[in-house]
Amino acid sequence: MILVIPVVSALAIVLCWMRYADTNNGLWLGAIAVILVLAALTWISSVKKAFARAQGHLATRLPGVIGYGVGIIREVDVDSPFDENGVSETVTAHLVLSVNPVQGPKFQAPIDAVYNTSDSEKLTVGAHGPVRYLRSDPENTVSIETRLDDARIRQIYQARR
Repeated sequence: MILVIPVVSALAIVLCWMRYADTNNGLWLGAIAVILVLAALTWISSVKKAFARAQGHLATRLPGVIGYGVGIIREVDVDSPFDENGVSETVTAHLVLSVNPVQGPKFQAPIDAVYNTSDSEKLTVGAHGPVRYLRSDPENTVSIETRLDDARIRQIYQARR
């Protein structure tokens, strides 16, 4: 319906315009206006229904899409805090994490993260923390999880024992 409504409406408008051009009767301009309004309302309604249906499909699949685990730093390379403007307050850290997921096999993933210069000094091999990833592509979608509460972090660590 999303494609049919505009095509049929365009065809009807072209036919009405041709009749108007032949007769110069304002009734055909009114018909064009009515067609445009009805087509717009019908098209918006069908788009809303399609998005609601898609949201329903995604809602059933989404809870299992994101995985959590414990990421352990295996390699760390921190950029220099000195740049052309002097000392920067942030640095980029290039990390290789060994991830122990709550469910599934262990894997390694590279990640680039921005830290305050003072916080980057805490990055050492063996440091660990919670991570999240997409289950469809875990090695390329790992990110450090910072939004979890303490209870959820404890659950992730306990699941990996």
